[in-house]
Amino acid sequence: MPIKKIKSASEIYKQQNKILHYAFNQIGIPYNLNKKYWANLFSKALNSNVEGLSGLSLHERNLAIAHLRKLGLKLLNPAIPEDLRAWRKGEKDISFEIREEKNPQIRMIKALWVELGYEPSKITGLVKRMFKIDDIRWLSQEQLSSLLNTIKYKLNRQNVKISYYR
Repeated sequence: MPIKKIKSASEIYKQQNKILHYAFNQIGIPYNLNKKYWANLFSKALNSNVEGLSGLSLHERNLAIAHLRKLGLKLLNPAIPEDLRAWRKGEKDISFEIREEKNPQIRMIKALWVELGYEPSKITGLVKRMFKIDDIRWLSQEQLSSLLNTIKYKLNRQNVKISYYR
């Protein structure tokens, strides 16, 4: 049975903020020193006038992260439920419920799968191809280990640096 967890729009905003500022530092152009540069870049990417990151909706910030990924940065782009996409900083906080698996290995597999750039729901296709089983929750511990090793191999092959797998 999945665990229910409540997540708010402001939590996603903070997560996106960390990702964006990490990207700015990776590129070597800090946001606070070069705000106009980033505003121009995101204005072109989003086809709208961008004054700063604070004025963007969660969806627009998501598109900005996606643009940085297209430039070659390896970034996690958190999923945003449709109800929260229009939320902006300063508005009343909105929450939604997400379900998580109890099995930590399944959670790890899904997180690494997302790091590869795939939709979380697409992991079932890999499970079906590898094991002829319809759902990841039905895999044995040995099969989960095999699946995890396959995903780790793909991560290494794509040169994605992840520090939280063993």
